[in-house]
Amino acid sequence: MQIAHLKLNGLADQAEMVMRIDRSARHICRNAATHIKSARCAAETVEYTLAIAPVQVRQANIDASDRRESFALAQN
Repeated sequence: MQIAHLKLNGLADQAEMVMRIDRSARHICRNAATHIKSARCAAETVEYTLAIAPVQVRQANIDASDRRESFALAQN
């Protein structure tokens, strides 16, 4: 997964980064025996990835997640 070229202060690139991390985690966990195990594996993989990522990547993920949560609340 490549993210070095993304400009993490931009909204579109933040969203792209989150999508790539999620897609990569699901790819890593695709052979889990059940959907629940696969989902747990993906969540743990994303958590680990962000724990070892540079601070600007973690912050971009937080910023993107906050926007998704705000959007979901606005739709309810």
